[in-house]
Amino acid sequence: MSGNLDLGFVIIYLFPLVLIALTFNLYSEEKELGTWRILASQTANKSGFLFKKLLVRILFVLVLLITLLVIAILVLQIPLNQNFWAFFLQSIAYLLFWSALCFWMVTLLKSSSFNALALLSVWVLLTILFPAIVNNYVLNKYQVPEALEAMVEQRDGYHEKWDLEKNATMVGFLEKYPQFKSYPVPEDKFSWIWYYGMQYMGDLAARDTSEEMTYKIMLRNTVSEKIALLIPTMHAQLSFNTLAGTDMISHLEFLNALAVFHENLRLSLYTKIFDGQSADTVDWTKYEAKFYSAKPHFDWIYLMLPTLLITIIISVFGVLNLRKL
Repeated sequence: MSGNLDLGFVIIYLFPLVLIALTFNLYSEEKELGTWRILASQTANKSGFLFKKLLVRILFVLVLLITLLVIAILVLQIPLNQNFWAFFLQSIAYLLFWSALCFWMVTLLKSSSFNALALLSVWVLLTILFPAIVNNYVLNKYQVPEALEAMVEQRDGYHEKWDLEKNATMVGFLEKYPQFKSYPVPEDKFSWIWYYGMQYMGDLAARDTSEEMTYKIMLRNTVSEKIALLIPTMHAQLSFNTLAGTDMISHLEFLNALAVFHENLRLSLYTKIFDGQSADTVDWTKYEAKFYSAKPHFDWIYLMLPTLLITIIISVFGVLNLRKL
């Protein structure tokens, strides 16, 4: 369900480690080496000095991110559309969150080993443990036995029609497609309209179960998104999936569009099949490969606000700690 991450994986998992490595000993190293007293005596604004050191490191990471995105634009020919800028701003907000977290940890004025251990522990919690816990909770809370049931019902709904009267099979099919009522359905021999009628009745038998499965999958997605509002790593990952069109909603929309495409394709050929025409009578040049174009469905407020709010709150605590210095 995570989708295809690629550069998103680098941003979500690796960039925080770079920030941690650059900032965990921002103050403690000076203190442990005995140079802090000298630096403190040479500047009237000790907190400002620390903040400038932090800012240089944050800017380095941001420049690295921008460089990677520029390379991606040139190599992959990514269009500079709304989705790209949303991805860019979400990436910036995510790195600012980790910068604020490192800043807050530094302002606690602990030792280097404490800072490194604490920040790495937070990284493990936010990137691995919390998402895994949420995933297990959602999977167990909204179980989907309907996935197997839908397959069994579809197959049974089709195969049992071989043992029933053909008129019983055709009722549902002709209710859906009344334009084919004029075609005869002989009881004593095989006919293509009856064969495709059986296929449709199999799909019809599994429709309710399939809709229930889709509903539960949507519940999973909704609950995950709500919990992710409080976990910036999950929120960033789900946001990247949405922007890339690899999230669950985009997948379900694709399946719906695929169902419509298949139905239109069948209807365009049913008449020739039912009339017993040869495949040579079909103009196959009209049937070309089709490509699905996903429509962006993200909300700017939902995309940016949760991470920015958490970043601001952590930064405020960091500033309050820094004033004690």
